[in-house]
Amino acid sequence: MAAQDRSAPQEAHRRLVDLMNEAVAARKGTRAALATKAGISAGALSNALSGHAVPNFLTVQQIADALDVPEEEWREWSRLRDRADPRSHRAQTRDEARRRQLDGYVAAAHKAARLHPYPGFSPAVAPPLDKIYRPQRIVPLHPDALGRHAATESEGAGGGRPAVEEILAEERTCIVVAGPGGGKSSLFRTCLTEGLSRWSEGRTTEVPVLVPAPALIGRPFSEALAAAVTTRLHSHGLVGSIPAEFFADAPRSGTRWLVLVDGLDEVADPAGREHVLETLESLAKGQHAHLYRFVVTTRPLLTGTLDVLGAGVRRYELLPFSPENVQSLARNWFEHLELPDPEQMAERFARTLASTRITELARTPLMTAMLCQLHAEAPDEDVPGSRGQIYRKFTEHLHRRQYAVPPGAHRDHFAGLDRTYGANVLAHAERTLEQLPELLALFATERRRNQHVTALKALESHPAAQRPTPVLPDEWRAFLEEALLRSGLLTLREGDFDFVHQTLLEYCAARNANQQERTQVLRFLVKRWWQRWKWPPDPRLVTWQWGGGPPRMVEEASYYSFLLDDGVRDASEVESELRALATRCGADGCAFLAVQHLLGTALPQSVPRAAADTLAKLSRLSHPARWAARAQQLLGIDGEASLGPDWILWRSAEVIAIDDRVNAALLLDLFDDGRSRAALNELARTPYADGVCGARAAFRLARSGDRGGVELLADLAQNPRLKGAERVRAAGFLAEHGDERGARLLMELARDPGTRRTLRAEAAAWLTDVERRAADAAARQSAARVTAAVGENGADLLVSFAGDTSWRGTHRLGAAELLKVLRDDRASGTYSELAGDPTLKPWHRRRARREVIRQTQQEPEQRESF
Repeated sequence: MAAQDRSAPQEAHRRLVDLMNEAVAARKGTRAALATKAGISAGALSNALSGHAVPNFLTVQQIADALDVPEEEWREWSRLRDRADPRSHRAQTRDEARRRQLDGYVAAAHKAARLHPYPGFSPAVAPPLDKIYRPQRIVPLHPDALGRHAATESEGAGGGRPAVEEILAEERTCIVVAGPGGGKSSLFRTCLTEGLSRWSEGRTTEVPVLVPAPALIGRPFSEALAAAVTTRLHSHGLVGSIPAEFFADAPRSGTRWLVLVDGLDEVADPAGREHVLETLESLAKGQHAHLYRFVVTTRPLLTGTLDVLGAGVRRYELLPFSPENVQSLARNWFEHLELPDPEQMAERFARTLASTRITELARTPLMTAMLCQLHAEAPDEDVPGSRGQIYRKFTEHLHRRQYAVPPGAHRDHFAGLDRTYGANVLAHAERTLEQLPELLALFATERRRNQHVTALKALESHPAAQRPTPVLPDEWRAFLEEALLRSGLLTLREGDFDFVHQTLLEYCAARNANQQERTQVLRFLVKRWWQRWKWPPDPRLVTWQWGGGPPRMVEEASYYSFLLDDGVRDASEVESELRALATRCGADGCAFLAVQHLLGTALPQSVPRAAADTLAKLSRLSHPARWAARAQQLLGIDGEASLGPDWILWRSAEVIAIDDRVNAALLLDLFDDGRSRAALNELARTPYADGVCGARAAFRLARSGDRGGVELLADLAQNPRLKGAERVRAAGFLAEHGDERGARLLMELARDPGTRRTLRAEAAAWLTDVERRAADAAARQSAARVTAAVGENGADLLVSFAGDTSWRGTHRLGAAELLKVLRDDRASGTYSELAGDPTLKPWHRRRARREVIRQTQQEPEQRESF
């Protein structure tokens, strides 16, 4: 038996060499020409065909591509090469060691995932996450979100798809977006727990691994992943460090890693953020694509930031809690804190929230947790009225619980300090703890300026943190470290202190800012946006000034919120600057104020009203006739007869003006202003929009419950004068809304030979996606009825598109890619057929073959296990 085992690799090698030489002999041409076509050296080709050494996988693939061998023959070559590889002699020992290492990782990661994501956040022992977590839902992120979750109230209460289920069911890279404190970290920990349970029970081929986005900077991917996981799990039963090689290969044959990249927005350096995205993109699409799938969470970022990952990446929005979930979560918190009658207390808490202006704000998970703890401490007190007040009261609550000493008493101990140092040292330590909030604010300010500054280094300049002369440096350092860790706001990450949540860092840093800094920031915004929004507008300026605001305005919105309202200082102190943003800075200034309004910032009442008036005016601006007259007057052109550069400039400005009007109307809706609906109705019907904005406006109307918006979507989808992309989009939105006409129109567009082929495939994919994944059951049923009526569904059409030889190879491969994205069982067979289709160009067949290879590497039954 042993002799047979030893001879098996040799027999496989001989058989591989024979098959390759037979393929070469069957095709005319010299070996030199074959080497050139394959892109390898003549020596490498000679070694492979003579049997002197086992060729590597890439060499065999290049030879097969150059010879255009059939798919079945290529699969046999691949299997023989794997058996012939001398590394297989060491397979048993290596496989057993890796299995033990994988089991150790799964056990430690599962234990860590159950803990609350903010270990020091609760003044008591933090509850297990699964005891208080309420499932959230996600919806596809549409372009009209503009700072507000894309769902309506009904969707927030029960629509959308379960976030954990959707993420674990995905097949490719996706992005989950949520605002500050929106539940991203809790979602990922729940995904980790559920994913590891499924792996242990044999219900999935993905092993989840959680890593903070900042940890992926500065070292190779597998090394960074191993270091971050080791650091996080060493206190949860992980024995020894995880080597980089552990994540450089699949967990087991035919499986892959599900890498949960948390907090992309916390990578402060734009270059570092781009590096992380480029790393993920290259791994997801390169030769290691079969090893990893990525899910990324982030706050809203600047438009275009996430495009690095590619156009095919799904983007989701994590919805806030429904009011029912808020009450349920409150009950869980009150039970954990061992309060009397938690059910009744949760009902009273929910009623109190419903009567305040922070009802929407309280639906975000982090805010709910903070409010529950504040209510538990003082149930008879009024709920704080703004975001800044909530954070101020909560940080004071933590400090009071952790460090307050009853009158006439003194502390029992200080870390590393002995009372033999005397009363002066102990008094100094007391003052340090009393001024800990100021020290944390100083550290937060320094950390915002320099992400690599350490906590103790940041505090060295503050008198309260200075070491008393008699105390040894190590003892004082130990005291400061314990004080910081016990604050409830900081945790240890990779050997240094960091804030347990990004919003806590932003709040503390804003608290450290003075009034002059607040005013300077707002004046900078006004100055930056003033030129773009001069009144009345000049068509010659629109194009070169398009794009407006400071680069990090969207990403810094949470910090600006605390800068305006830290719970002590009132935004009325800078009311004149805020009114300037509302009245002089057009849609850019109003967008900033709309986001602040949604975040729960306490703005002076006059400011939202002024912003709404400005947006109402902008939504009516730029009527075609007014633009024509203005352009003719300024540019000296005579109607459409003059088709020179000036005319092109006017037409460009015209389209941008319509886009501005739509954006203004959508922003107006964020202020819950009734004028938004009338403006959107008008814009959705504006013919001179050329199909650019109609569907966006109509879709927002439909999502807000306006029946007219639904009818507008149907009209747009059936309008032959609109661009095909706009018609597909309108039909898709209509189908998502649950209207049967949307599914029927998608089918018609997919089968229409006059529609561009890429759009036909997109319409077919959208139809299938609605039927299989739509949040609204009515949408799925309407798509199913259309499928039953015509006898085929969108996936059937995609299969026929991929096999249609009259289509270009790129389009046929695109249809196959959509099948794979939709997780259709026929995707693999479709790629196999394309790989051997002689009507395709060689490079298209190679693309199909590479996909077949990736799929083969993920199928345990088709790959030898090491």
